[in-house]
Amino acid sequence: MLIVDRRVLGERRMRVEEMLREHGFDALVLYAQGSSVGSTSKSHGYLSFLTDWDGYNTASVLVLVPGRSPALLVSNMFLKCMSERYPIWGDDVRLALGAAMPESVVQILKEYCGECRKIAYIGRAETPVPFWERLRASFPEAEVADFESFVDPMRVIKDATQYAIHYRGAEICDEMFQLLRREIKTQKKICQLQNAMAKYAQDQGAEHALVWLSIAPVAEYCLFRREECQRVPQLGDQVLVGIYLLYHGHWAHALRMGTYGAPSPAQQRAFDVVLEMENAGMEALRPGANLYDVHRAFERVYCSRFTEQDDAAMFRFRAAHGLGHSYEDPIVSVPFPQPYQDNSCGVEGFVEFGYQRHAPVNNPSADKFLEVKPGMLFEFHPNFFQKGVAGAAIGDMVYVGEKGAEIMTSFPRENIRWDM
Repeated sequence: MLIVDRRVLGERRMRVEEMLREHGFDALVLYAQGSSVGSTSKSHGYLSFLTDWDGYNTASVLVLVPGRSPALLVSNMFLKCMSERYPIWGDDVRLALGAAMPESVVQILKEYCGECRKIAYIGRAETPVPFWERLRASFPEAEVADFESFVDPMRVIKDATQYAIHYRGAEICDEMFQLLRREIKTQKKICQLQNAMAKYAQDQGAEHALVWLSIAPVAEYCLFRREECQRVPQLGDQVLVGIYLLYHGHWAHALRMGTYGAPSPAQQRAFDVVLEMENAGMEALRPGANLYDVHRAFERVYCSRFTEQDDAAMFRFRAAHGLGHSYEDPIVSVPFPQPYQDNSCGVEGFVEFGYQRHAPVNNPSADKFLEVKPGMLFEFHPNFFQKGVAGAAIGDMVYVGEKGAEIMTSFPRENIRWDM
């Protein structure tokens, strides 16, 4: 069923057509996975943004030629039947199974463009080799160029429709936390609590829901796997929970922490640090500010609370990222690198983004600037897991309004007593 207004989708595709013409492209081919692969797919976000379409457990291909009716190729006969029954983004939906998919794309391109000279492409990293080889063999002289960077700026600022759908996703996250608060007292295993929360999200209309839960005396990392999640909560445990949610093609994401029983001093200190980090990031996130300063705000708090010796026992993941039609939305996620990766820039990358404590004066990122603008959406989730001591993570969907940052998730930002 169509969720985003057809006129909104039409305006987005018209802007893409204008860019295709401006840069001399004959056509755009967008190969996308469905929502079943969750946060591992970037291609799904582009297709969702332009068409509001979801292939679920199958791939789909959009062929967009300026001045011609866009064609959507689907590889699931049941989805093709659905497209005929319900109003969707466009009128030209074609079934193409297996090897027929690349053949159909080639046929459309030759019919609409003849011998294409320049083809824009989205989803190259997720395209099967046989599909790619068939396309290149059919147009051996054509230039095929990645087009993600042309569309990315369109996705950074959320319109009113996107805001409303993300907001409902945030509400579902809040409701899932409330569910955990009730269910955790019933002596269920961690995996059963995960299942109950994911089922609730699906009952509310989410096409994808994934929950991690770390329940142990010391939470040392995020637990997903069933064999790790057989424990029943016990007094003295930390309880950390993270929700990944895709609601009508728009991501929602939230994390909360607390204890089962009264918190120990170490558990309380861990919460106090991540809350201070999140509040520092909120303070820095305002229209006109530098998004790189938000990352630095997180890091200043962290580095003021822990020593280099502490780092040896730490596991961390990035403190924030952009959120939208992709779990990590393009452009606005860049200022928030993963501490355990070098972002393909070698040792210098860690210095650049502030992870080496004794190089702040000569920090090369000092001249990097990415303006914070109204309409941007982020997931803030500062975190650390200190081996043998305590883990900590708190996460909220944060929207940039005209006057400042708005936290969309409303479940209490407290060191929660999950047993009460």
